[in-house]
Amino acid sequence: MADGATVGGVISASSHGAEQGRDVSETKLSPSDLEEVLERHQQFLRGQLGGRRAMLALCDLSGQNLSRRDMTEADLRGADLSRAQISDSKLIRANLYGADLRMARLERADLSRADLRGACLRGAELTEVLLVAADLREGGISPADRAPELIAAGDESAATELSCAVMRGADLSEARLAKALMFQTDLTDAVLTRAKLMRADLRNAILIGATLSAADLCGANFGGAVLHGADLTNATWHGANFEGADLDGLIVDAAAARTAEFETTALARPPADAVLPLATILAEHAQWMASSGRQGRRAQLSRAWLAAQPLRRAKLVAALLSFAVLREADLAAAELAMADLTFADLRRATLTEGDLRGARMQRATLDGADLTGARLGPLFAVGSSGQSWPSRLEQAKLRGARLGRADLTEARASGADFANADLRDADLSNAILTRAKLDGAKLGGAKLDGAVLTGATGLS
Repeated sequence: MADGATVGGVISASSHGAEQGRDVSETKLSPSDLEEVLERHQQFLRGQLGGRRAMLALCDLSGQNLSRRDMTEADLRGADLSRAQISDSKLIRANLYGADLRMARLERADLSRADLRGACLRGAELTEVLLVAADLREGGISPADRAPELIAAGDESAATELSCAVMRGADLSEARLAKALMFQTDLTDAVLTRAKLMRADLRNAILIGATLSAADLCGANFGGAVLHGADLTNATWHGANFEGADLDGLIVDAAAARTAEFETTALARPPADAVLPLATILAEHAQWMASSGRQGRRAQLSRAWLAAQPLRRAKLVAALLSFAVLREADLAAAELAMADLTFADLRRATLTEGDLRGARMQRATLDGADLTGARLGPLFAVGSSGQSWPSRLEQAKLRGARLGRADLTEARASGADFANADLRDADLSNAILTRAKLDGAKLGGAKLDGAVLTGATGLS
């Protein structure tokens, strides 16, 4: 086929290889030829005369710079994209079946609805990538054309490999990942809502703060994985393996502790044979506070089960409550200034008029909590030092929370999720809301003077 020849209006990049007498599977385009293919693809996407879809199947694009390109619907089946630079590019509905993407850089790329069956993304950089509804199930190139190491010898299909990839903040909502190899993958803060992860291998993966709500995890292997603050509400996990997984702060439905999959794990659950001596702990903490630490004992309630506890007006200043289960607890008007509530489960808790100045609430889950009138501004040091401690809400989940009239002055809330929260008349002056999610939030009357909103979503 001559260079530029078409079949049905579609250009074949491999024609360059045929013209030069090279096998299609070894085609390596010159920079000028690649630029021509991509330019004609842009014309194709714009519906312009002479435009042709990029047909780059089985081409050698290793190490190429393809950043900030629009390759929507491009054909990259079996292409060698190892070590390629593809950051900030669009590959929506692209065909990457069996492609080699080892060590490729795809930060913030959009691969929504892309076909990645049988692709190898081992060690790829996929921070904040969009893989919404992408197909990452098994697949493979035919034996005659498969690239070395891409598909196991003698195997007609292989699992998509994402092992050792960095996928922090990636959006894999509704992605199909059945049998995917994801061991030692960094999925910190990744969104896997309604994802299909049946029999996926997630051994030793990092899933801190990941959202797996309504995901299908049946038969998945989470052995040795870290799931601090991960959200598994409404997920199904029949036959999943959590042996050796670190489940501190795991957000699950109330009945999870009774299922066979969690029976032998360290999942937080109500004490079986002893009642927490809460009254004694609070009394000793009051002594500790009154004596500046010389008497009594600081409240050590990290990982404690305090669900639905009546703690109204409790004095827990500077208390240690990290990973505590405080779901539906009554903490109205409680004194929690400088308290450590990192990774705490505060779903549907009542914190109205509570004092949370300077509190540490990074990655805490406060979905549906009532913080009406709560004080989440900075705590100023006593004396003339002028030092202040802002409240810390980085990566906290406050979806559907009530924060009307709350004081969030100078709060550090980068990456916090305020989706559908009620923030009417709240004071967010000088708050750090970088990459915060405000989709559907009610902001009527809210003060945002001096707030840092870089990358925040949901703002009109």
